Amino acid sequence: MYLHPGLVDSLLKVVKDDNGAARVNAILAICNIAFCVDNHVDMSNNSDLLSLLADVVNNGTSSEDSRCAAIAALAKIAESTSTAAALLTLNVLPAMMKAITDAGQDLSKWGVDNSREGWANIFFMNLAQAANAVAPLRVEGVVELLSPLINQDNRDALVASATV
Repeated sequence: MYLHPGLVDSLLKVVKDDNGAARVNAILAICNIAFCVDNHVDMSNNSDLLSLLADVVNNGTSSEDSRCAAIAALAKIAESTSTAAALLTLNVLPAMMKAITDAGQDLSKWGVDNSREGWANIFFMNLAQAANAVAPLRVEGVVELLSPLINQDNRDALVASATV
Protein backbone atom coordinates (compact mmCIF):
# COMPACT_ATOMS: atom_id res chain seq x y z
CA MET A 1 0.00 0.00 0.00
CA TYR A 2 2.76 2.45 0.87
CA LEU A 3 4.43 1.99 -2.48
CA HIS A 4 1.23 2.67 -4.46
CA PRO A 5 2.38 5.40 -6.88
CA GLY A 6 1.34 8.86 -5.77
CA LEU A 7 -0.63 7.83 -2.68
CA VAL A 8 1.68 9.24 -0.03
CA ASP A 9 2.45 12.34 -2.09
CA SER A 10 -1.28 13.03 -2.43
CA LEU A 11 -1.82 12.60 1.31
CA LEU A 12 1.13 14.88 2.09
CA LYS A 13 -0.28 17.54 -0.22
CA VAL A 14 -3.58 17.48 1.65
CA VAL A 15 -1.79 17.72 5.01
CA LYS A 16 0.22 20.72 3.75
CA ASP A 17 -2.67 22.52 2.07
CA ASP A 18 -5.57 21.97 4.49
CA ASN A 19 -6.16 22.76 8.15
CA GLY A 20 -9.57 21.16 8.60
CA ALA A 21 -11.15 17.74 8.43
CA ALA A 22 -9.37 16.81 5.19
CA ARG A 23 -6.02 17.30 6.94
CA VAL A 24 -7.07 15.12 9.87
CA ASN A 25 -8.33 12.42 7.49
CA ALA A 26 -5.10 12.49 5.46
CA ILE A 27 -3.02 12.10 8.63
CA LEU A 28 -5.31 9.29 9.79
CA ALA A 29 -4.76 7.58 6.42
CA ILE A 30 -1.00 7.90 6.94
CA CYS A 31 -1.49 6.46 10.43
CA ASN A 32 -3.41 3.51 8.98
CA ILE A 33 -0.57 2.87 6.54
CA ALA A 34 1.80 2.92 9.53
CA PHE A 35 -0.18 0.14 11.19
CA CYS A 36 1.48 -2.25 8.72
CA VAL A 37 4.98 -3.04 10.00
CA ASP A 38 6.18 -3.65 6.44
CA ASN A 39 5.73 0.07 5.74
CA HIS A 40 7.78 1.39 8.67
CA VAL A 41 11.20 1.48 7.05
CA ASP A 42 9.93 3.08 3.85
CA MET A 43 8.02 5.63 5.90
CA SER A 44 11.05 6.42 8.07
CA ASN A 45 13.13 6.93 4.92
CA ASN A 46 10.66 9.51 3.60
CA SER A 47 12.04 12.74 5.04
CA ASP A 48 9.11 14.78 3.67
CA LEU A 49 6.64 12.54 5.49
CA LEU A 50 8.54 12.55 8.79
CA SER A 51 9.20 16.27 8.78
CA LEU A 52 5.56 17.02 7.97
CA LEU A 53 4.34 14.79 10.81
CA ALA A 54 6.87 16.46 13.12
CA ASP A 55 5.62 19.90 12.03
CA VAL A 56 2.05 18.92 12.87
CA VAL A 57 3.13 17.57 16.29
CA ASN A 58 5.22 20.65 17.09
CA ASN A 59 2.92 23.30 15.59
CA GLY A 60 0.79 25.01 18.20
CA THR A 61 -1.74 26.00 15.55
CA SER A 62 -2.45 22.41 14.48
CA SER A 63 -5.81 21.10 15.63
CA GLU A 64 -5.88 18.66 18.52
CA ASP A 65 -7.16 15.94 16.17
CA SER A 66 -4.34 16.55 13.68
CA ARG A 67 -1.72 16.52 16.41
CA CYS A 68 -3.11 13.33 17.95
CA ALA A 69 -3.18 11.56 14.57
CA ALA A 70 0.40 12.63 13.80
CA ILE A 71 1.60 11.41 17.21
CA ALA A 72 -0.19 8.10 16.60
CA ALA A 73 1.46 7.72 13.18
CA LEU A 74 4.91 8.36 14.67
CA ALA A 75 4.16 5.94 17.51
CA LYS A 76 3.30 3.22 14.99
CA ILE A 77 6.40 3.92 12.89
CA ALA A 78 8.46 3.67 16.09
CA GLU A 79 7.42 0.01 16.48
CA SER A 80 10.28 -0.99 14.18
CA THR A 81 13.66 -0.61 15.85
CA SER A 82 15.27 0.23 12.50
CA THR A 83 13.33 3.51 12.38
CA ALA A 84 14.69 4.95 15.65
CA ALA A 85 17.58 6.94 14.15
CA ALA A 86 15.28 8.77 11.74
CA LEU A 87 12.71 9.45 14.44
CA LEU A 88 15.30 10.83 16.85
CA THR A 89 16.30 13.49 14.32
CA LEU A 90 12.78 14.95 14.20
CA ASN A 91 12.94 17.02 17.38
CA VAL A 92 9.55 15.71 18.52
CA LEU A 93 10.65 14.49 21.95
CA PRO A 94 9.79 17.79 23.69
CA ALA A 95 6.29 17.85 22.15
CA MET A 96 5.73 14.19 23.06
CA MET A 97 6.88 14.86 26.61
CA LYS A 98 4.63 17.92 26.81
CA ALA A 99 1.61 15.83 25.82
CA ILE A 100 2.25 13.56 28.79
CA THR A 101 3.04 16.43 31.16
CA ASP A 102 -0.10 18.31 30.14
CA ALA A 103 -2.24 15.24 30.86
CA GLY A 104 -0.81 14.90 34.35
CA GLN A 105 -0.82 11.79 36.45
CA ASP A 106 -4.58 11.38 36.58
CA LEU A 107 -5.05 8.38 34.31
CA SER A 108 -8.81 8.96 34.21
CA LYS A 109 -7.96 11.81 31.81
CA TRP A 110 -6.37 9.20 29.56
CA GLY A 111 -9.61 7.30 29.14
CA VAL A 112 -10.28 8.18 25.53
CA ASP A 113 -9.15 5.71 22.91
CA ASN A 114 -7.07 8.16 20.90
CA SER A 115 -5.46 10.60 23.27
CA ARG A 116 -2.28 12.58 22.58
CA GLU A 117 -0.80 11.49 25.89
CA GLY A 118 -1.63 7.84 25.32
CA TRP A 119 -0.02 7.79 21.87
CA ALA A 120 2.99 9.79 23.14
CA ASN A 121 3.46 7.17 25.85
CA ILE A 122 3.26 4.41 23.21
CA PHE A 123 5.76 6.36 21.08
CA PHE A 124 8.26 6.26 23.97
CA MET A 125 7.50 2.60 24.69
CA ASN A 126 8.11 1.65 21.05
CA LEU A 127 11.14 3.91 20.54
CA ALA A 128 12.75 2.60 23.73
CA GLN A 129 12.99 -0.86 22.14
CA ALA A 130 15.79 0.40 19.86
CA ALA A 131 19.25 0.29 21.45
CA ASN A 132 20.32 3.53 19.76
CA ALA A 133 17.33 5.37 21.26
CA VAL A 134 17.97 4.52 24.91
CA ALA A 135 20.70 7.09 25.63
CA PRO A 136 18.87 10.04 24.00
CA LEU A 137 15.68 9.12 25.86
CA ARG A 138 17.58 8.97 29.16
CA VAL A 139 19.24 12.34 28.50
CA GLU A 140 15.86 13.93 27.73
CA GLY A 141 14.46 12.67 31.05
CA VAL A 142 11.88 10.23 29.72
CA VAL A 143 12.35 7.85 32.67
CA GLU A 144 11.61 10.64 35.14
CA LEU A 145 8.65 11.76 33.06
CA LEU A 146 7.09 8.30 32.99
CA SER A 147 8.01 7.23 36.54
CA PRO A 148 4.86 8.62 38.18
CA LEU A 149 2.76 6.65 35.72
CA ILE A 150 4.33 3.42 36.91
CA ASN A 151 2.74 4.03 40.29
CA GLN A 152 -0.57 4.41 38.46
CA ASP A 153 -0.21 0.89 37.05
CA ASN A 154 0.28 2.03 33.46
CA ARG A 155 1.75 -0.92 31.54
CA ASP A 156 3.08 1.13 28.60
CA ALA A 157 4.87 3.58 30.91
CA LEU A 158 6.35 0.65 32.82
CA VAL A 159 7.65 -0.95 29.62
CA ALA A 160 9.11 2.33 28.34
CA SER A 161 10.74 3.25 31.67
CA ALA A 162 12.09 -0.24 32.25
CA THR A 163 13.60 -0.36 28.78
CA VAL A 164 15.19 3.08 29.00
